[in-house]
Amino acid sequence: MEGLSAVPSAGPLCQGLRQRVPGMEMVTGSEQTNAGSAQVPVAAANSLSVLAPDGFGLTGAGLAVLLSVHVVVWTLAATIAQSSGGLHHDMTEAYDWGREFQLGYYKHPPLFPWIAGTWFLVFPRTDWAFYLLSAVNAACGLAGVWWLAGRLMPKREQTLALLLLVLTPFFSVMAITFNANAVLLLVWPWTAWAFVRSLQTGKLGDGVLFGVMAALALLAKYSSIFLLASCLIAALLHPRRASYFGSRAPYAALLACSMLCLPHAIWVFQHQLTPVNYLLQKPQMRFRAQLFATGTSLLGVAALFVLPQAALATLMGLPESLRLLIRAGVAAVSADRGWLLALAAGPLTLTLIAGLATGVKLSTNYFLPTLFLFPIAVTAASFPLAQHARLGLLWRFVAGWLIFGLLAAPLVAVTTFVLHVNQAVEPRREIAQEATRLWHEAFGRPLRFVAGTEAFGLGVPFYSADPASLYILAAPDASPWITASDIARDGLLIVCDRADVDCIAEATRTSSPVTRRQSVRLAHGFLGWVSRDFNFELFMVPPTTRQ
Repeated sequence: MEGLSAVPSAGPLCQGLRQRVPGMEMVTGSEQTNAGSAQVPVAAANSLSVLAPDGFGLTGAGLAVLLSVHVVVWTLAATIAQSSGGLHHDMTEAYDWGREFQLGYYKHPPLFPWIAGTWFLVFPRTDWAFYLLSAVNAACGLAGVWWLAGRLMPKREQTLALLLLVLTPFFSVMAITFNANAVLLLVWPWTAWAFVRSLQTGKLGDGVLFGVMAALALLAKYSSIFLLASCLIAALLHPRRASYFGSRAPYAALLACSMLCLPHAIWVFQHQLTPVNYLLQKPQMRFRAQLFATGTSLLGVAALFVLPQAALATLMGLPESLRLLIRAGVAAVSADRGWLLALAAGPLTLTLIAGLATGVKLSTNYFLPTLFLFPIAVTAASFPLAQHARLGLLWRFVAGWLIFGLLAAPLVAVTTFVLHVNQAVEPRREIAQEATRLWHEAFGRPLRFVAGTEAFGLGVPFYSADPASLYILAAPDASPWITASDIARDGLLIVCDRADVDCIAEATRTSSPVTRRQSVRLAHGFLGWVSRDFNFELFMVPPTTRQ
């Protein structure tokens, strides 16, 4: 079903408001002065009719309002919740890499560092700006879910599928750490949308669009191959498979994807398969231990769907909601719906298979982007739910979830600090500022290059007032934007946590008689509390040229 169903111009919610406000429909022109207190309900009803004409199904304007509120709430919630400490090292790493705009990086393909780098060309280098990026990334992913659902079902079901996903932490709490997994929340829904569009139309342009999105997915993270494999399986199961593979769309997609990925592929071979080697070098677990860890992660993923499940149970009653899920499961494996089940379940299934085959530990974060299609698949297989009389109550769950996020944020900030969670108590901002001060005091020039213990070395370029760049001390080839001559000219600051013996050993090995070493003790404060002391060893390789 390609188009969206028509929606009535006025729904039950607006009609109810008109019944409670006599003469509402007649208030025009000069009569407005006599309307008195009716103006507020009239304006509210008109606004509601623009956002959701039937009281539930969103219009484009309604979607924009919902996503804007989503961005504001979760930016505020994340900023408050994380105010006790600094940014997660995945985020400062994205910033550090993004300053360089390379065709690849030693851990991952380049898309999410490019996004972070572009973002901070416009926004200030502050925590709240980074959390805003995280929230915008998630909201744009939800927009992709909306457009995808719109190609598969009418307006009310489209809205239902979106709200069920909004009620999960995937696009809110878990999305605040902007990294290679979180960026897939943006890219995967739009890739699936482009695939379904090309499958439905078979047009050359839609095939090219799918190829572009497939390339972006692969340039975000290599695990996107699981989504693309699911697209292939879905196409082979689709009732229009003969027509689709007989059109130019799939071949245009393959060509466009290959051309866009070619520069990165050349970079990978030129740099000795660096991201691939990083993936292969991940620690492997024994099979039994991995089964336990994977099972635990899957239970955690299932728990993250508790709120939308509770919402359905409240709307319909627990027995009816369970029967609905059973009906949806039966419908999903039918001949005309099996392709959608493959598309929805494929990424999760293939991630599990690959993880078990390679021995890589599969944490909950690995499954973060794999479940965006499940609400769509369930809703598409259970259309009658969208006509349920109490469906409008779902908006109360959404409002409650947003309010809960704001109210819980201060408690999270205090709790993580009191419980000495590393990110909350580590003096990442403080060591960046103190190390920069000592560098200026020693050499009288800006800090240009920094390395060290992961959490602190990565944080210095973000929190320092100087335009410092990250240098990978243990593997210089991993930061090819910095050469030995650059280090000789501008010097290098190495920030080691004293407990990090590997960092200290590497810094000592690279030291020379002119290297300055200094011990620093710092603590992080929050709301009058002070964390334990952290001890650092700073190694300052002096610049050889005068400014």
